[in-house]
Amino acid sequence: MTTRHYCLLAPLFAVVMTSNGLAAPAASADLIIVGAGVLGRRVAKMWQDVHDGEAVVYAVTRTLDAERKAELESLGCRPVTQQELQDKSYLHNGAYSNVVFCAPPSGNDDYAGAVQSAVQLWNGAGGSAHLGAESLAARSAS
Repeated sequence: MTTRHYCLLAPLFAVVMTSNGLAAPAASADLIIVGAGVLGRRVAKMWQDVHDGEAVVYAVTRTLDAERKAELESLGCRPVTQQELQDKSYLHNGAYSNVVFCAPPSGNDDYAGAVQSAVQLWNGAGGSAHLGAESLAARSAS
């Protein structure tokens, strides 16, 4: 049995190959992840790996305790709460080349509105993706 891994982040990892074979971003390497839970942290790690830790990655969460803040910072992220996202002028609409929304619908009274707000952060230069846990799941094929 063969296991295949599917990743729907391909549009965000639109790359050109450099002389040393490493991927280089087609647009700004900065990324904002709305929903920095388990899936969001995996995306942050992958993004930092691809960009050799040089990218600025904002990790947006509903709440931010000291433990979560430390974990996100250890991944090279700049933790931001949803409230800070709304309050800070440096996190304004159309500011990011790369936006990933991976917050679950649970506990969100206006999920469609949350997705729309995340998309409005995108400036259209890089990529925008809406991910669910199934997007990165391993699938088996015979």
